[in-house]
Amino acid sequence: MKNPVLIQDAFYILPAKLLDACMAVLPVANTEASAISVDEASQDAAPTAMVETIHIKDVGAFSRTQIETFKRCQNLKTAVQLGIDMHKWLSEEGLPSLPAQYHDLAREVARDVLESYPYKE
Repeated sequence: MKNPVLIQDAFYILPAKLLDACMAVLPVANTEASAISVDEASQDAAPTAMVETIHIKDVGAFSRTQIETFKRCQNLKTAVQLGIDMHKWLSEEGLPSLPAQYHDLAREVARDVLESYPYKE
C-alpha cells in the first residue's frame, strides 16, 4: 500500500481531502431533470437495484450512502471541535479580559456552550 490511511477516529472515516474528492466525483443526487415533487396524489417510487459506488485504490469501495454519512460525521466532528475551542477561548482568554462583574456570566456561557454545542443556537 503506497498511501496508507491513518485512522485517528473511534470509527472509520475517510480523511478530509479524500472525502472531499469523493463528494466532487459523485453527481448531485437530485438535478432539475430528476427533481422530486411531493404531493398526496403521487405514488411511491419503486426502488432501483442500482447503487452508486466509488472505488478508491488500496482503500476499498464505498456507496453514496456511506460517503454522505462520512461527510455528516465529519461536519459534526468539526462543529463539536468549534464548540470546544470556543469554550477554551472563553475560559482562558475571554474571562480574564472581562470586568469582574461579568465573570459569572462568562463562566455560565462557557459551561452552556460545552454542554449543548452544536444542538443549541
